[in-house]
Amino acid sequence: MVKGNATSPSQESDIPPHIWAVIHQLLLGVGGADKKIDLREPHPKKSLEDVASFIICAYGVLTVYGVVSNIFLFVHIIQYRLYKDPTYSFIMNNAISDIFKGVIVLPITLYVLLVQNWMLGELLCTFLPMLQVSFENHFVSKYID
Repeated sequence: MVKGNATSPSQESDIPPHIWAVIHQLLLGVGGADKKIDLREPHPKKSLEDVASFIICAYGVLTVYGVVSNIFLFVHIIQYRLYKDPTYSFIMNNAISDIFKGVIVLPITLYVLLVQNWMLGELLCTFLPMLQVSFENHFVSKYID
């Protein structure tokens, strides 16, 4: 078994704080060595500055179109009482799932795409990957039960 060159916790604590600050600046791509960075405020990704407005517009159009079309689909199924058919019931479950994804997950995912540093807290850091797939899995599993 080959061991990697991982640093031990004692080696990491030996690194002076000003070196950590330089590493943070390098990873964030902000300022020079003389500027102080504040990780409590968002830092946009430098690589997406030119296309950020296009990405925001595309996410906005997809979110609005997805939520509105799924609401119309849901209302149509309820209005004509098509939910009694198993196929339409499954489609209705998927529409509900897509509405929640469009309202909750897509805006957070857009923020994560455009911002370099994590500002949303430890709880959302842990649960965001689960949120991105949980609505679909939950509603499909409820349909199958």
